[in-house]
Amino acid sequence: DALAPSLLDPQPFEGSLWYVGRDGTAGDPAAAATRVRRSPPGETVLEGLGLTDPAPVRYRGELLVFATEAREQLVLYAGEPLAIVARWPGVTVPSPIVVGDELWLVAQTPAGGSRLPVPVLARSQDGRTFTSFEPLLRRGLVRVCTSPVLLPVSADASWVLLCVEEAPPS
Repeated sequence: DALAPSLLDPQPFEGSLWYVGRDGTAGDPAAAATRVRRSPPGETVLEGLGLTDPAPVRYRGELLVFATEAREQLVLYAGEPLAIVARWPGVTVPSPIVVGDELWLVAQTPAGGSRLPVPVLARSQDGRTFTSFEPLLRRGLVRVCTSPVLLPVSADASWVLLCVEEAPPS
């Protein structure tokens, strides 16, 4: 992709690959101008400073796109054209999933004053207003859980929470 020499945060969605493109290959993408793109058809969907972790979802027929902005907050884009309709400071790395008639938003936030992220969940019935984020796991169950993704594994309402466990910062 000529407009995205560095592909970051790939996410398959509705037959396209959504990803973050940025100029160059060095440095922190959260501190640079980035483009959220999809291919096919090979187009820029959003542009901004430090947009990462694009997470598109279709809810009640509408395209919603969640993303992390400058590694500081979660943003929700909706409408035609896409525009920011909600922000959540201190919450990052979104993973939306439609469950029944609700939209669940799994993300991460630092735990109790530390920099170690823990998974949290908020719910919506309209795709615009969400409950407060609540922890997905009991405190102390895991040391750290970055990039959380919640997936159904069976028809009997069993779920799996996938996380990346990173070494704590030194």
